[in-house]
Amino acid sequence: MQTLPAPENTCTETPAGPHFFFDANVRLGPTQRRSPDVPWRTEQIVHELARCGIGAALCRSALGPNDDPGTATQSLLAEIEGRPGLYAAGAITPSLLDQFPPESEQWARLAENGVRAVAAWPRSHKVGFSPWIWQDWADQLAPRRVPVLIDFSELPGPNEAALVRAWIELLSPAPVVLLDAPWGASNLVLRLMDACPNLHMDMATWQAHNCAEFLVRHFGVERILFGTGQPEKSPGAARAAVDYAELPAEVRAAVAGGNLGSLLGLERIATWEVEPAADPLAGAARAGRPLPALVADAHSHVMGSEQHMVLGMCFPDCSPDRQMQINRRMGLDIQCQASWTGPVSAAARIGNDILLESQKRFPDVVVPMATVDPSQMTPEELAAEIDRVFVRGPAAGLKPYHSMGIPYHAPDWSPFFEYGNEHRLFALLHPLGNLTWAPDSPQARGYVEIAERYPNLSVLIAHSGGSFSYARTALWIARQRSNVFLELTLTPVPTGIIEWLVEEIGADRVLFGTDAPMRDPRPQLGWVVHADISENDKRKILGINFCRILARARANCPAVHRARALLAAQSPDGRNAPRPSP
Repeated sequence: MQTLPAPENTCTETPAGPHFFFDANVRLGPTQRRSPDVPWRTEQIVHELARCGIGAALCRSALGPNDDPGTATQSLLAEIEGRPGLYAAGAITPSLLDQFPPESEQWARLAENGVRAVAAWPRSHKVGFSPWIWQDWADQLAPRRVPVLIDFSELPGPNEAALVRAWIELLSPAPVVLLDAPWGASNLVLRLMDACPNLHMDMATWQAHNCAEFLVRHFGVERILFGTGQPEKSPGAARAAVDYAELPAEVRAAVAGGNLGSLLGLERIATWEVEPAADPLAGAARAGRPLPALVADAHSHVMGSEQHMVLGMCFPDCSPDRQMQINRRMGLDIQCQASWTGPVSAAARIGNDILLESQKRFPDVVVPMATVDPSQMTPEELAAEIDRVFVRGPAAGLKPYHSMGIPYHAPDWSPFFEYGNEHRLFALLHPLGNLTWAPDSPQARGYVEIAERYPNLSVLIAHSGGSFSYARTALWIARQRSNVFLELTLTPVPTGIIEWLVEEIGADRVLFGTDAPMRDPRPQLGWVVHADISENDKRKILGINFCRILARARANCPAVHRARALLAAQSPDGRNAPRPSP
């Protein structure tokens, strides 16, 4: 066992790297509807955290939302017994007649067991957020400033934001820690953070662009916590959001572990022994340095200069300049971009204009992925747009999209795919939401049909790493045709899925993508860099594979030519990649 002083917003050198990482978001124990592929046992969780340089964790019982709170807490305490570095957040619920003990008695039992935080489940326990129901718990927790953990899934919808705010304020000055808040709920979460000074949050699922910098700027460093979402989410993804944050070292140290240690009132933090970085890539990422590798993003987007929201979601600090600034910090060489407006809003020409403007500003970095819309364009208009953005323009990728509502293997898309096939381009395909996505389903067979009909087209399946069930379908498609590739990016960053895909089909068919600026690219990078695979496989996924796809393309794109040169300069093991200034 190791013990470290609780960091007080200072940088502490440890084997983990420049900061001590204390995870605020871990669930222990069995739960409902968990994928059998998730390594959920406590020893597996500790191993995964230690492997990524994370030294301690605050844990909730996975039984908490569905079982008796006493049973959940006792199960949790039994699970962490004899495991230094694991801290318990006991499950609580309001008393009800003689069914649950009074809150004072519940808290006394928790305190006797050394519990320093509690986990509340208002929705799952069907008690809601009414202050009069929670008043007795507030009387116990507020004076003691006991942290109250609550999962975002427990919150009602935006129409009941006032009730949630009242509940948070009732518990003040006790800190309320919101876990797994998704960036898609930014309008609700940011307003609650702004209104409630005692509300804190982690970033395990908050992967909005500029996630750490934006939150610290608006709400202060003390209210932002490091959390991984283990066992479901990759610890390496969460870690990279902190390691690469453009914040002072003392601020990153506070977010990494100091803030949680302070909330728990720990004078010293018990830890397990963390493992050193597995290879130079992981070492560079832990230090927040540009990766010493060829890095090519196969899936990203670009916003117009006046765009800050899409589909009701706020995208903080998403300008092309800021996007490139983050790319440089990570060491990204090539970025394939599509607009948002073209595919998502089904305004192809407007979106392509935004895309082409970005390419003009960053010609040696941006590979444009253009959109057409056969549902709203005549055949003549579609042909004219292909001529504008591909024949006379720099586009090298095809971005059809499900918002058009037309299956990709339908004849309406044929002119688009025929051009791509003739010029050895690539197409990034998202599944159509109104069709079943399963192995050997009509939609999956449609993907195979596209790959067969257009053998010179590289077919990229977007978000193939989003879940094991999704990945199984993508894998089934890829096994049918060698010109199908699996692009990874998605917010869930599942633990072990990259390792599984590499084992099942090989690293040569897997591609790194970020979906920036919809997502912050740094967790997506950390997901790959900290995967438990060989360094050579990481290098293939991070950039070599996509640059090989680009090297085949017949396109008027400077970034494609640069990708070809960068690929040619690689040594056989992918090392010593040059990085000329773009």
